[in-house]
Amino acid sequence: MASRKIFLKTGQRFGRLIVLKETDPYICVKLGTKCRQYKCKCICGNTVNVRLYALMTGKTKSCGCLRKEYKGKKHVNKTVKEKVKETCH
Repeated sequence: MASRKIFLKTGQRFGRLIVLKETDPYICVKLGTKCRQYKCKCICGNTVNVRLYALMTGKTKSCGCLRKEYKGKKHVNKTVKEKVKETCH
């Protein structure tokens, strides 16, 4: 079975990232393998190199600005037990 090679188009969007071009492969030191990566521009203006796998799976959605934004907001994450206690008491 032959593997299918995936090609991303310039301008294709993944979350906040827009693909600019394919760059030199990323070399994983642990495994000794090469991974394809792309230069992307974030909507905030930063450019980052992102591995193809991270783009395709949604693991990377921004240059890091999304995380900073999310941290800035007060987010209350309640467990199921806490929610049950509130409704029962």
